[in-house]
This record gives sequence, C-alpha cells and structure tokens, in this order.
Amino acid sequence: MTDHRSGQSYSRQEVAETAKAFHAATDIAPYALRHHYELLDIQGRTPDQTLEVFLSQCDTVPVIKTGPETGTVALSVHTHDEDSGLFALAKAGLFCFCHDPFMEVVTAWDDKWMSHHVLHYRSGNRTFPRWIYESLPGVILLNSGEITPICPGYSGSCHPMCPSVDYTYGYGRDYATYGIPDLPTELIDRLELEQEQARHRERAKAAATGVKRELFDPIPAGRRNIELTRRAGYLFGVTKMPEHAAFEALLQINAECCQPPLDPKEVAGIARSIARRHERNG
Repeated sequence: MTDHRSGQSYSRQEVAETAKAFHAATDIAPYALRHHYELLDIQGRTPDQTLEVFLSQCDTVPVIKTGPETGTVALSVHTHDEDSGLFALAKAGLFCFCHDPFMEVVTAWDDKWMSHHVLHYRSGNRTFPRWIYESLPGVILLNSGEITPICPGYSGSCHPMCPSVDYTYGYGRDYATYGIPDLPTELIDRLELEQEQARHRERAKAAATGVKRELFDPIPAGRRNIELTRRAGYLFGVTKMPEHAAFEALLQINAECCQPPLDPKEVAGIARSIARRHERNG
C-alpha cells in the first residue's frame, strides 16, 4: 500500500501491527475495511487475533464504528481558512496542534485531491446525531454508527473515476500511544444549545397562529420587559389572539428566550396591560 503523497509504504505487517496496538491500548477491536466499503467484523477478538485478521487480508484499512459499541464519537473537520476547521477548534480551546492526536484523510483522483481531518473522543454510551456546528465553521459531529479510520493505510484507485484514499495520523501521534481523549463538555454544551435554538426556529416557523419567527429570538436581561411588551403587542394586535392564548404564548417565550426568565406574575401583568390597551383602541 503506497502513500501517494510522500512515497511511504504501509506493508500488511505494519497495518496489522498498528491495528493490534490500537486494540491492545484502547480495548476497541477495529473493523477491517476493504475498498468499496466492504466491512469485515472482527469484534470480540483478542489483539493477537486482530493482528492475524489484518495479516490475512490484503489492502484493508482499520476503522471503528462510532457510538455505544466502541464508546467513541468523531468529528469530521474541514479546514478552509484560518477561521474554520482545526483553527476554529483551536481558537475555542478544543484542539491543540502540538499535543492532540488526529487523523488526516486525503482523497485523490486524476490530478485533484482534497483533505479533511477526523478527531475521535471517548463518549461512553451516549449517542449523537450528525450535526454541523454553526459556532464552529467546518466542524461536523458524525452520527453514531458511522465508520471512521483510526490507523495509517491506503486504499488505491481501481478505476480512473474512482478516488484513492490515504489515511495517516497527524504529526505521527497515534491513539495507541497518546490515547483517545474524553469528549469535551464544551462540545456537548454547544451541541445542546444549537439544537435548542434550531427547535425554537422550527417551532416559530410551524406555529399555526402565525407568530413570526422573531418572537422566539433570545432576550437579554436588560430588555426582557421591553421585548415581552413588544411581542405581546404583536400577539394581540396582529394575530388577534384571545387573552388566554396570548398569555400562554408569552409564558413560553419568557421561559425559552429570556435570560433569566421574568416572574410569571410580571408576564401576566404585561399581557393584561397590552390586552386592555387593544380593547380601548378597538
């Protein structure tokens, strides 16, 4: 197996030994991935049996499946400029170029090539959806159950239209030696925040009452009364909601958008005040 960029070669013995070392160090038995994504399941085997599997299989790349089965999660990281990908993670304090292990995946066809990186983390029994981080450009959380490379290897092209794929450890820092780090709490917090914001947007768009999307935008502490009054005016004046329905909508906006939420009694006072104003003005 030849590295098409640097002229290195990965013999069957080298691939087998790196797969065994990864298995022994992490207690995760890697799968053997053949070209065209034929997957050989070697779960439940010992590290020595893993070695034998890769010695007997030509042109296979060691990979793992994310999710509870392996207790890992992975990021697919695309670095387009100094504000995206690995740089975005580094600026957020979630990646260090000098210490953290990661995989580089280079896909090439004809005279073109493109690369991205894969970062693995320990995540235990948690499962995750595929998620493109809005706050980290170029960073994608992979869906639990996806296949990701973990060791050096090369999958050659079998046709002019078929790309070759090269898998290497960045800066030579492998998981067998450096270990798989724990999933940073900050990444989980960002995921949960962005998911909640996405749910707010979807609820606003799907609201049968015609409540417009801006009603569910976040409200800072200094503007809670002003914003709730303005939004109450929209509910009563534009959507013509009855008072009880507008009050329930304001309570929801207060709970989900205000930081921190106002006392429900204050929200009720705002709703009554705006309702009376619209009654007087017709």
